[in-house]
Amino acid sequence: MKNQIEKVAVSSRTSEDVVAGISKLHDEVKAGLSAQENGSIQVAEALAMICDLLHNGKVPQTVKYARDEFDIGRTNAYNYLKVARTFCDRTEGGYRLKEKYKGFSYSQLLTMADLPVADWGKITAQM
Repeated sequence: MKNQIEKVAVSSRTSEDVVAGISKLHDEVKAGLSAQENGSIQVAEALAMICDLLHNGKVPQTVKYARDEFDIGRTNAYNYLKVARTFCDRTEGGYRLKEKYKGFSYSQLLTMADLPVADWGKITAQM
């Protein structure tokens, strides 16, 4: 009986309800991905600052610290530091993403870091 009720409930949905539901889920996924990317940049900025303050700029010690304290893998830790040191300015308050890179995601910045600097101007945040 329960299965029959569920089938009726599902089949009674209109296509407009389904489209609205998918649209809402789509927005939620985009928001989550955006937050995740922004979160990655924040992690990169903070880890670079920890590297400077706690380990006098010594990357291997910071990578070990990231693994021990945050369970961040070796490659990810190196990547966070690479992004922060390449695309952020060091200020008194810490590392901050340079204004011209504000629209870029963490993954875009990470990919750009491996390209020749001359090619960076050809890349836009909308790519």
